[in-house]
Amino acid sequence: MNEETETDNTGHRTRIRGKYYRLGPEAFDDYELLELLLSYALPRRDVKPLAKQLLQKYDSLGKLIDTPVDELAKIKGLGNNSALLLKLVKDLAIRYLEQDIQSEDIMNTPGKIANFARARLGGMNVEAMMVLFLNTQNTLIDHEIISEGTLDQVNVYPAEIARKALLYHAKSIILCHNHPGGLVRPSEEDIALTRQLRDILRTINIFVLDHIIVSRFNVFSLRREQSNMPMRARILDPLPESHICAETAGEYNL
Repeated sequence: MNEETETDNTGHRTRIRGKYYRLGPEAFDDYELLELLLSYALPRRDVKPLAKQLLQKYDSLGKLIDTPVDELAKIKGLGNNSALLLKLVKDLAIRYLEQDIQSEDIMNTPGKIANFARARLGGMNVEAMMVLFLNTQNTLIDHEIISEGTLDQVNVYPAEIARKALLYHAKSIILCHNHPGGLVRPSEEDIALTRQLRDILRTINIFVLDHIIVSRFNVFSLRREQSNMPMRARILDPLPESHICAETAGEYNL
């Protein structure tokens, strides 16, 4: 790179960073935000063409950031450092959303649970089951992805969930899994698994409070769905009266 080109790039980076300080992300197209991010990993290069190329290849920022880091690292012009930076962006977002559901009764903030589950699982290309373990105040103790499967199936072992719930001294759990195909309505197998886990965990005084299904853009909550059902038809364990809300639709509009 000659001195004139380097000076031009430096001036452009200074202008785009200044624009971000003044106007925020709303003033940027997706490729410009990506360009700004990549400028920190590749400080001596014009990264605008690379940013546009990546968005053209992956269609959206979400799909790009969900791409495995080893695949990204193979892209010409990107490399290991930039691939790790993109991975770090997602991990920081997940950590932010995780901390947003800590230290409070998360059953009072269903939207926060939905956002966390979607960020953690929604971009995966295979089905996975995550369990949130809660204490007596419905505060998050911890969470684990306990199983990963194929594009349309994941094997879940109720005895393993029960073992982990006891290990965490959990009073209740929330099940979360993804549908990579995009449709978030529960299958018959999803309903049967929820009922089976409810019955098994009840024997050890642990309760199933929700089963959340996510895709990249949508979230379905079984608790919201069953709120208009007769009590005898409901699958999940009941919440205390203070938690009963007026929400009726199972699918979130995010």
